[in-house]
Amino acid sequence: PVDTGGENGPDSAKSKADIIKFLKDSFVYLHKAAESVNEKNLVAPVKSPFGEGNSTRLALTTGAVGHCFDHYGQMVEYLRMNGIIPPASR
Repeated sequence: PVDTGGENGPDSAKSKADIIKFLKDSFVYLHKAAESVNEKNLVAPVKSPFGEGNSTRLALTTGAVGHCFDHYGQMVEYLRMNGIIPPASR
């Protein structure tokens, strides 16, 4: 497993450059994990990285994709509440 440092990322990510690198590396890691999913292991149980119990690679992969859209929606709302039109809406 990768040490993400929890909800706020690793303590070593201090500068904007560090944070952007961590973000980009996280997408590389997720792409690599998603590429490892195949017909044989798609629904086999794996230990969930989120607390107790098991999940499937299918659930974790689709959850990761959907979760990105949750954050995008939150950013859009935040921007609009502050009088900023999101770039995708211009």
